[in-house]
Amino acid sequence: MNLLPINSYYKKILRVALPAIAGLSTQMVVSLVDSAMVGRLEEATYALAAMGIGVLATWALVSFFSSLATGTHVIVARRFGQGNFLECGNTLNNSLIVSVLLGGIVAAIGASLAGPIAHFFASDNKVGDYASQYLFYRFLGIPFFLISVSYRGFFFGISKTKIFMISGILTNLFNVIFNYMFIYGSFGLPRMGLAGAGLGSTLATFSDVVFYLIIILLPEYRNKFQNFKHFKIDKEIIKGIFKISLPVSFQNVFVLIGFLSFVAITGIIGTKEQAATQAIISTLFISFLPLFGFGIAVQTLVGNNLGAGKYDLAKLYGFETAKVATIYTIILG
Repeated sequence: MNLLPINSYYKKILRVALPAIAGLSTQMVVSLVDSAMVGRLEEATYALAAMGIGVLATWALVSFFSSLATGTHVIVARRFGQGNFLECGNTLNNSLIVSVLLGGIVAAIGASLAGPIAHFFASDNKVGDYASQYLFYRFLGIPFFLISVSYRGFFFGISKTKIFMISGILTNLFNVIFNYMFIYGSFGLPRMGLAGAGLGSTLATFSDVVFYLIIILLPEYRNKFQNFKHFKIDKEIIKGIFKISLPVSFQNVFVLIGFLSFVAITGIIGTKEQAATQAIISTLFISFLPLFGFGIAVQTLVGNNLGAGKYDLAKLYGFETAKVATIYTIILG
């Protein structure tokens, strides 16, 4: 058995994985940019500690539902491999329906409970107050986030990971612009501080949805997949999405609750320690991103080949991707 990746296969793996890794990296850059811009505020220590709670609390909530991308991704990849393009489009349609409905419910509940959630994890009242303001605006953006997640899963499934990379770059650009406007009160707008970072991130996510909508309406995709032409609810597709997504959802939630609990414990030690923990966790997450990218690649390539009936090739791509990911972790370690 060859322990090193086979040249012809790992090139295909990297061709799918690298744009996905770049796109995922831009998501982490959003948090780092937020931290850098919030760090210039008065009482920055309190604001950064509050943002640490806010970011992790938001991700703990949305990660349960963001695995819709996994279900959408796997089903679309299989149908794409079969050459069943209409079913690819119908899968996206149903994923979008679920995203809008769930996103609206979660946003309403989350925004109404932003204060209690923030103060539960914050040992300092001032940190809790800041975090509740940030969480309120981030929770309002959950529907936009879930819609973009559905589009992301679709484009992953058809091997168009570069679109995700471009969307990430544009989201970062809009995030910086909106942050500058609302955190510092530029262009005659009110100075909102940390709450402005939450609002800026939500508006940037909305911009991401607009970008994906423009792309999916291009003739290249509209004519091939006919997404909105056959827009109907398909219970079997929705059931399939949840069947694949739910195990991943629970895994994500438990991991993030672990990190959130750690942040809460460091808050008992002190506010400065809590702020430092936020910076360390952000850096740690960056090291995980290539592994997530390889996961996206293996789901796409295995799914496409299973759909095409090439079971041996699907198995081979699974092994080859595992080799590449193992080499990365050895080098990183």
